[in-house]
Amino acid sequence: MSLATGPDYLKLPNVPCVGGSWLTPRSAVEADDWSQITALARQAAMLPAGRSRT
Repeated sequence: MSLATGPDYLKLPNVPCVGGSWLTPRSAVEADDWSQITALARQAAMLPAGRSRT
């Protein structure tokens, strides 16, 4: 799972959200680069929603 493949997963009816280690790269964590991690989380939050789950 990655930012690029997230929309494909979100199209599945049984996948309400996505995430993964790509949100917190080891290099960013070790460098305390919280701005990079925040930016990745914002990108993930902007992924298009999948199917309606009503």
